Amino acid sequence: MVRNKRIRRIVLDTLWELGPMTKGQMYEHIHKNYKLLKEPTEHSLSSIMNKNSQVIPVGTEVTVTETGNKTLHTLFDINRDLITNNEELIMTMPVGILSKKESQNVGRCHTCARKRILLPNDKCLQCERQERV
Repeated sequence: MVRNKRIRRIVLDTLWELGPMTKGQMYEHIHKNYKLLKEPTEHSLSSIMNKNSQVIPVGTEVTVTETGNKTLHTLFDINRDLITNNEELIMTMPVGILSKKESQNVGRCHTCARKRILLPNDKCLQCERQERV
């Protein structure tokens, strides 16, 4: 469980800093830049990115497989319409992947009932932005 929390945080920080990536590109980045006891597979990274409400598919990219075949892979990125800076990225993160310091200001959103860092009106950033639209 701890391993997935760390990987989820790495995925979010990487997408925020480097922009859109496929699951293969994310796997290569993690493999080259992080020393993890158990590295995630491309399949598990795809699952992590698909299940995260902060990450959205933004297109596709043609990728050549080891056998020489071409395949389309989804490009994932942070939902930059919702999240415009690093502070907002942290505000929309699930409680489980926040640091101890970040999780001190967590409460339950009165609109969606998720535990998040709340705005002064006791709503999470996602609910606040969705109401404006």
